[in-house]
Amino acid sequence: MAALFYSGVVAGVALLAFLVLREHGTRPAKAASWLCLAVAALPGLAVIGVVLHVVFGS
Repeated sequence: MAALFYSGVVAGVALLAFLVLREHGTRPAKAASWLCLAVAALPGLAVIGVVLHVVFGS
């Protein structure tokens, strides 16, 4: 349960950083903001991977 909480926190902080950098950042910061978006997607991809492993895993 704690892992879900912390993955939600990571995703939330990364999305917030993405939005702030896109709105107020310099050109290099706006380019780096896509890294924040990628980090925000990681917990969701991990959950999908776990579900697929449970459903189709051996």
